[in-house]
Amino acid sequence: MSIYTRAICSVADKKYLDIHFPMWQSGLLPTEVRDFRSDIGRMNALGTIEKNIEIPNSHGNVNIYLEFALMDNYCINEFLLGTDYKRMNGIRIHKIKSDCMKLGDSKEKEFLIYSNRKEETNDQTFGLNKT
Repeated sequence: MSIYTRAICSVADKKYLDIHFPMWQSGLLPTEVRDFRSDIGRMNALGTIEKNIEIPNSHGNVNIYLEFALMDNYCINEFLLGTDYKRMNGIRIHKIKSDCMKLGDSKEKEFLIYSNRKEETNDQTFGLNKT
């Protein structure tokens, strides 16, 4: 899963779900918005998928309930976490430095997220440590 701070909407690709969650069709919900655009162009929305994502952590796993816009032509091999999860879950995210962000809604529930990518972008991150 990648966090992309410039994306308003969390996104999943149909091909990714076909491989990793083959029963996804039973959970497909309609979407109100059909016109999605990104830096690669216009995207074809098929609907909405609801997922409970569990992020493993040595200090206790983090569960995040999310809605993903399902795209037919986005070609990503992971869930793309946009900023809409903040509104849904009341979560704050703060950039601490170029390779680290803080995720949480209170001092007791803060986690550091470290980048697993090269410096070409600071938006794609993974890996949690309890602060």
